[in-house]
Amino acid sequence: MHRQTSKAIEQWAASPNPRPLILRGARQTGKSWLVSNLRLGTGSDVAVVNLERDPSIASAFASNDPRTIVT
Repeated sequence: MHRQTSKAIEQWAASPNPRPLILRGARQTGKSWLVSNLRLGTGSDVAVVNLERDPSIASAFASNDPRTIVT
C-alpha cells in the first residue's frame, strides 16, 4: 500500500539525528500502518505510544520537552 506520507517518514528516519515524530490525525487514516511499515521496511527501532489505548501515560507528555518524554 502506498501512502503520500510514506516518503516523508522514510526521509525523517534516514536523517542522522531525527527528532521525535508525532503522528496526529483522524481515526482510521493509516497512522499505525505507517509506523508499522517503517519498522518493517527499515528495521528501525521505533517506540509506539498510543494515548488512546493507554491514557495513563499521557502525563509523561505534559512537559512538552523531548528529553523528559524520552526518559
